[in-house]
Amino acid sequence: MKGEAFLATFCKKTGYSPRPEVLAREMSYVLMNKIIFYKILERSYDLPKLTAFYEEGKVKSAKEYLKTLEQYFERAKEDFELIFKTGLYDHTDTIEEEVGQSLELFLLMTTMIQLL
Repeated sequence: MKGEAFLATFCKKTGYSPRPEVLAREMSYVLMNKIIFYKILERSYDLPKLTAFYEEGKVKSAKEYLKTLEQYFERAKEDFELIFKTGLYDHTDTIEEEVGQSLELFLLMTTMIQLL
């Protein structure tokens, strides 16, 4: 189910209809929490190291960045599904025209990944 359809179903089911800016902020927090948790797990489990792949040139767009992150998270979902499977928040999408805002977010995530 695509993001918009999932959101409509979620709103109907829960009665909660977040404003777009609130939903975007919530999704950002959930994504950052997933990254932090993954970085903690990679120290103790046999998981691929999460690196700053945007800065390394391994991805060129926000959409590629999110897809690559999801591939890393899939490995961790086997044992930590409750952390990495977040329902509505798994439907994060980007609008490539909003490159400036997306770039700022990914540079922040890259910095965080390097610090952890």
